[in-house]
Amino acid sequence: MTARFGRIPLDRITAEWEDCHPINPRLLAGEVAEVLRTMAPADHPIQEARASAILGASTQGGNAVTFGALADYFHSAGQGRTAVTIATSAGPVPASHVFIWRQWLDDLAREATARAVLVAGFAMPANDSVCVAEVANGSPAIRQVDQPPPLTGSEPGYLKMRQAQQRKEGERSAAEQLDAERIARQQDVRELIELRAMLAIKDTQILQLREESERLHRELSDVRRIKRAAEDEMIRMEEQLEDAMAFAECLRPDNEVSPPELRTAFQCWRKITQDGTHNPAGPGGRGVHTLAADWLKRSGLKLNPTETDRLFAVVSWRKRGSGAIRSK
Repeated sequence: MTARFGRIPLDRITAEWEDCHPINPRLLAGEVAEVLRTMAPADHPIQEARASAILGASTQGGNAVTFGALADYFHSAGQGRTAVTIATSAGPVPASHVFIWRQWLDDLAREATARAVLVAGFAMPANDSVCVAEVANGSPAIRQVDQPPPLTGSEPGYLKMRQAQQRKEGERSAAEQLDAERIARQQDVRELIELRAMLAIKDTQILQLREESERLHRELSDVRRIKRAAEDEMIRMEEQLEDAMAFAECLRPDNEVSPPELRTAFQCWRKITQDGTHNPAGPGGRGVHTLAADWLKRSGLKLNPTETDRLFAVVSWRKRGSGAIRSK
């Protein structure tokens, strides 16, 4: 099997096995599932460098793939009913969005191959000179391939072979590191975008709260102003009420200090002014004294000339003698 590097989408693994692996892909998938179940608890997350849903849904809370979820996926593939999605910590994600590190997958496939061979009753030689074919079909065929003796450290080609091996290992390690950094950068970019969106929302909320605070402050100022005006009006009305109550007490007939002539003058004033709503001495009207004299005749009150003059003086609101003059 040719070594491949980088990552592979989860939904393309079995198709690749068909092209380059000697064991039936369905059998291999089932054995890989069993190997995964022996590696860690089912709910234990797989390292992101080995398996991650880098194109999954929201990344808040993570998008880790667990050993149990990956084992269930390979188990369904081994049963011939490959799942379309796989469970992650962020919810179900399409299998095409989950990427597996090839080197780690190759290690799983090698262990699964050994397991399949042991289950089928075969033993793998230590020098990997056995080629297993069609184990899943129930017709295991093993043929011994002649291999040249392994190189030793004293032979000329050993150093070149060792250098090539180290170079491949270095390239693989660098590729793994670059891929992990790329995933981390993608994660940082997504988090930055989300933080900027959250910051914009917070700025909008702060602006709305500030506008609402200013509106409430204006309304409170209006309420305070109206309250002060109402209090001033209430004080004015109370002062007027005090005067009115004192005047009413002055005119109460059963009050022993109530002046009779003032009560008579008040009754006259009410009649000729219609309780203060009409000015009979206005343009086209009659003089106040004349109206007061008519009222005395109608009421039947008998006043001497001095009392009559005092009545006219109290009732009249037009001074300097004009009260007795007919209005023009």
